[in-house]
Amino acid sequence: PVQLGLSAAGIAVSGGVGAEFCERTAIRAALAWVRLAVADPARLDPSDLAEALRRPSRSLHPNVATWAGEQSSVDGLRRLAGRANNERDAQRVNEFADDIERMQLVARHGDTARILRTLSDDVGLGASISTIDDSRRGMNRAAQNDDLVSLAQLATLQPDPRLLSGWLRQQLSQPRGAGGVALATVHRVYITTRRTRC
Repeated sequence: PVQLGLSAAGIAVSGGVGAEFCERTAIRAALAWVRLAVADPARLDPSDLAEALRRPSRSLHPNVATWAGEQSSVDGLRRLAGRANNERDAQRVNEFADDIERMQLVARHGDTARILRTLSDDVGLGASISTIDDSRRGMNRAAQNDDLVSLAQLATLQPDPRLLSGWLRQQLSQPRGAGGVALATVHRVYITTRRTRC
């Protein structure tokens, strides 16, 4: 957010992140969900469906997960749920379709910030990403959750969810030179102390 805020104000920056930021786990999942939220329900991108199905995880049979990721509409997901042999898989595919419809309803009346809040809190992406971070050790323990927080903060710079993915990638692809404000990331530092007897 600092990097793009400075750029938006016309202040040159050096350092920071590039377009690879969009490929990080939490960001990739969130952007797929945002694109599904603003898409025509009858013309969903199967790659966005497959990505959104992974986060938050639905614990589907691998074949059902593959078939769900091949659909191109909410109706297609509902038909797949109706054909599932396992009641648990059918329920989870229907819940996935419900979440997409919920996100689309929010998108009709809300901006990027509202969509991201709904995704994190109601759909459960925030909790799913926290699980990833909990399994990590060391300085970068909360890295994925930090990415979600950053994306939510960027919503003020791009309130139109239809433009978010392309805008973010374009902004992060801007050349960053050696001049201007130098950006660097700061990681948490964990200090351990040891008592010694004298």
